[in-house]
Amino acid sequence: MKMKHKINIDLLEFIRTGKFDYLKIGQTRDWVLNNFPNPDGFEDGDNWRNGEFEIFTYGDIELHFSNDILYLIFADHFDKIQAGKSIDLTNKWVFEKDTSSLSLPFVIQSLLAEKIDFSTKYNGSLNCLTVKTVGNVSLHFESDDSDNPNDFMFIAICLNGK
Repeated sequence: MKMKHKINIDLLEFIRTGKFDYLKIGQTRDWVLNNFPNPDGFEDGDNWRNGEFEIFTYGDIELHFSNDILYLIFADHFDKIQAGKSIDLTNKWVFEKDTSSLSLPFVIQSLLAEKIDFSTKYNGSLNCLTVKTVGNVSLHFESDDSDNPNDFMFIAICLNGK
């Protein structure tokens, strides 16, 4: 949908509650196209042409669809998160700065300071750790070869409805 103004997304509120404007996991591709700003781009390839998978991009933010159903709001490997032409990110919280230096202890302390409840899950075989907020938003961290929490660095953020 062509919008006259940008949509404001409060990134801290997204972390806290999973609210991303009016988008909800499970909405259809057509609903998103008719009720949310037009994407900056679309993933090109055979899978989306067959209706299997499609990705709408808004700067660093991706909306992932499977069989025309939104199942993931995702961003990874960004230095300073950008939201593209039709979205403004407000209250970026810890994402105001370069994300390559966001460590697990810093983000956990920041969550505690904001009084955001969360759980953690460690995957030793992949050497990654996920912090999941009560709003169902996951923050993903990886470490090269260490299980020391100080060595885990931020790599991705997502909301997937699970």
